[in-house]
Amino acid sequence: MLVRGKGTAVLDGVISPGEWDGAARLDFDAALPPADGGGTTPASLLVMSDAVNLYVAVLVARPSYGGATNPSLELDRDADGEIADGDDVIGAAVGLYQPVDFVDAYRWKCPGDPSGSATCGLADTALLEGFPEPGTVDGAAAAGSDGTEVVMELSHPLTSGDARDMALDRDDVVAFRFDLRLFALDPICNFGPTCYADRSVVFPPEEPGLVEIGDGPAEIAIDVKPGSAENPVQPGASGTLPVALLSNEAFDARSADAPTIRLGGAGIARLPDGSFQAALQDVDADGDLDVVAHFTLADLALASDATDIVLTGRTLAGVPFRGRDAIRLVP
Repeated sequence: MLVRGKGTAVLDGVISPGEWDGAARLDFDAALPPADGGGTTPASLLVMSDAVNLYVAVLVARPSYGGATNPSLELDRDADGEIADGDDVIGAAVGLYQPVDFVDAYRWKCPGDPSGSATCGLADTALLEGFPEPGTVDGAAAAGSDGTEVVMELSHPLTSGDARDMALDRDDVVAFRFDLRLFALDPICNFGPTCYADRSVVFPPEEPGLVEIGDGPAEIAIDVKPGSAENPVQPGASGTLPVALLSNEAFDARSADAPTIRLGGAGIARLPDGSFQAALQDVDADGDLDVVAHFTLADLALASDATDIVLTGRTLAGVPFRGRDAIRLVP
């Protein structure tokens, strides 16, 4: 699973309006401790980056932090889906009686364990015999709660200069694992298997998450069914759906690389001669030429309750872009 988000967060433990709108969002069910009755509660992982930092937010539908709330994101250096020496770990811890603490750590084998076992998770600053030289703490965390939802926000430099940290460049794709440990709401219950629960790895081990670093795709304007106000869409029907890529001062639709364009998972429809079913047209009458592309309705992959549709692609220069427009599904 590839996630790519664009944006800059202010670490204050609050998901402010618009602040995380550009982030990739992965929803999952967090496990609750047996002491709280077990079961699960809705949770979300948000990931995005700008030119300087990787940002992570964790939202958990829960009245408080409990004895502790501990999220961690482990960056997989060799992208093999396995825990290994040198993996970069960022995380946080916060509890009812514990202020939020940012964790900057890395994986290494414990003394006496087989090479590559990576059974120890060490703080970057740890000075221990048999382990690498210590590094520095690079990053920050904040936490907040409104009584119904717990929020934790983390940031980590893309390039800190610390040998214990991965150095990430624009457009790097790095595998990651995500883990969340929740302790019981009663802070007295902090020991024993009934007092905490883990939701380990949002993704199956054989398919780790992949986060793409960078400023994220450029946002462009698109118009589904130009001339229509409601944009009715009937997935699976015969025919095609026209969508206009609109040119403006920041984006020239003529620069779009047709083979890379996808709408709801579908590529641009082809004509009998194999060419793309697309044409230049000034759709919005602003004097700039736009591109109107057609997509085969039967190829669209949309959720049954979809209210919008996303178009992605790259320019001929390789710059990614993304556009979104509202739709109304019809039977």
